[in-house]
Amino acid sequence: MGAAEYDLAVCIANRPPVPPYERMKALRPLKRGDIERVVAQTGNHWRKIFNLYAKLGFALDPAGFSSWQGYRDGLLLSAQSRQALLFDGLPRRSGCVTIVSGKAHAEKLGVMAGAAPLQDGFFRQREARLIVSPYFDYRQLSNARLARLQELVRDCRRG
Repeated sequence: MGAAEYDLAVCIANRPPVPPYERMKALRPLKRGDIERVVAQTGNHWRKIFNLYAKLGFALDPAGFSSWQGYRDGLLLSAQSRQALLFDGLPRRSGCVTIVSGKAHAEKLGVMAGAAPLQDGFFRQREARLIVSPYFDYRQLSNARLARLQELVRDCRRG
């Protein structure tokens, strides 16, 4: 899900179990109402993922929105967002900041070997602009950890 020209990608181990996302193989931007439809069909798990991604994106660049909720509903993972949510591995775009959601998924992707441990469950490969984050769930990615993730993304963007 997301913009073709993304510079921030979150890689996650699962995908929404509803059409067309359950079988989607190509990047597709979301349109207004898509997030609401996915959440209505799948429940709390995907609501948390979208909300945390929206909070992160809003904190990095509010893009004229007055709240993260407005950002989520109006920009998150849209064609204009410069963001992607990837279900099948790592980004194919060079130069983007990559967040792998969850250490277990990072291990499956084979990125933990080169990742330096940080505090609070984060790991980083500085040269690759890759961050391993706690899973996008409120219990694992608390507000304090989300603030730390924002700092790490900003640091990656600076080089």
